[in-house]
Amino acid sequence: MRKRSIALLMTGVMLLSMAGCASNPDSAVVKEKNLDKMLEQAENTEEGATSIDDVAKEVEENYETYQTQIKDEALGVSVYVDAKVEIPEVEQLSIYRASQKEIEQDFLDKVREVLTPGCQYYEGKVLRVSTKAEIAKDIQTTKDMMNNLKVGDPDIPDEEALESWKAGYQEDITRLEADYENAPDSISITDYPSDNQLHMVKDYLGDDYYEWQYNLCPSAEVYWGVNDGTDGEYISLYVQNNENYGNCLRYESTKNGYVFTTSVDVENGRNDNMFAVNNVLKVEGEEPDFSGYDAQVKAFDNEPVTLSEEEAREQADALLEQLGLTDYQCHDGGLYSEFPITESFAEEGYRDIYSFLYMRSIDGVFVNNAAGYKLVDEWRGEDYVKKLWGNEAIVVGVNDSGVVLFKYLTPISLDETVVEKTSIKSFSEIKDTFEEMVVIENASEEETATVSIKVTDVKLVYTRISEKDSFDTGLIVPVWDFEGTVVNEYGDEKTGNILSINAIDGSVINTTLGY
Repeated sequence: MRKRSIALLMTGVMLLSMAGCASNPDSAVVKEKNLDKMLEQAENTEEGATSIDDVAKEVEENYETYQTQIKDEALGVSVYVDAKVEIPEVEQLSIYRASQKEIEQDFLDKVREVLTPGCQYYEGKVLRVSTKAEIAKDIQTTKDMMNNLKVGDPDIPDEEALESWKAGYQEDITRLEADYENAPDSISITDYPSDNQLHMVKDYLGDDYYEWQYNLCPSAEVYWGVNDGTDGEYISLYVQNNENYGNCLRYESTKNGYVFTTSVDVENGRNDNMFAVNNVLKVEGEEPDFSGYDAQVKAFDNEPVTLSEEEAREQADALLEQLGLTDYQCHDGGLYSEFPITESFAEEGYRDIYSFLYMRSIDGVFVNNAAGYKLVDEWRGEDYVKKLWGNEAIVVGVNDSGVVLFKYLTPISLDETVVEKTSIKSFSEIKDTFEEMVVIENASEEETATVSIKVTDVKLVYTRISEKDSFDTGLIVPVWDFEGTVVNEYGDEKTGNILSINAIDGSVINTTLGY
């Protein structure tokens, strides 16, 4: 068991938006975003106000498919739209106030009972404790690296730089030698039974891992339990309630080592960042491409998938039913190749699993992830403030062993109905805004570069936006999501949300700022 220093991984949260960083024009479309005025518009019941029924009729009569082509040679953006326009079959759309929801002890107990009945858990932090032999090996490795340094190496142009690098390695050696004196000769995980309770990180001060979490958020609450792995199944269950970085529960079980589940950054459902959902890649009849990794990656042969997708989906649905998570519906899913990052960081192989993404549904309308993300990263007087509020999602993974992955990410609480029945803008108004802004939002900073966009779906859904002067609450509002594929100026292709437009006031939602 190796003790590792875990760096904060911001890649996943910084890649949530596909939209470009071009400045908004001085246009009425985006110039003013006033939540008070938006709520006034939402409550408008005067003649001429547009309801969901009005928009449904408009779309049925005029926009069964929305087709257009846009090309702006000056900005280097071309857009091709051939999209089905989807309207939810509901009598009304509303506005709700939402807040972050903590993972409670009762829910943790239920997860253990449902997923691992009778399982004895042990303190997960033991996986981060190094023995004398392991530290001695680290000391020798560090000495070898220091002794091999020479002028001419990358970042070592002269003798002064060489001495600086050697001094850094010597500091590491001195620290490791101090750790060696206090390290145990051996470790038995069964000597550390878990009480299966959530604890404040301040209760663990003096433990390096939890002290690191304390420095990020002194009020954070955590639980990390693992089994002993003696039956060949390695289980890790992690919970955090962290007002600065988000709340989550992560469960993962493999036959190939304890999976790293304890990153304080809460991931955004499914994306390709390996520390987000352990690099889940879709299987499309071919072997997954792991050529970007240093290690040779091959398929594990001890975790087969012979059940059907329907059978796997039944297990996933049953899990949510047993856990009382009935406000969520399956948004998409399929057969994926998962690259489990283990606590030992041994990049050895992947396994196939059926992976299903569940999202909150309000009266049959999904609360999409496109805009529900907020970041505060700034100095406020003499205090540096960094807080994240990520996107709500549930991910369930299933193979022949049953449910092997369950992630309950950034759950929200619907606290209040702000507007019972909101009026919304016509689709023709929204369409005009899209056609103006899709080019501007995706414009390249490179003068000769080109960006190609293909829009395949337009959906009226809910999303969470930030509320004025409040980090801790947001508004669930109806939005138009324009989805498809963007090929940027570098040839990189991304599929998903292209632009989100507030259905009430027609303002373009900045998915990085969250409003």
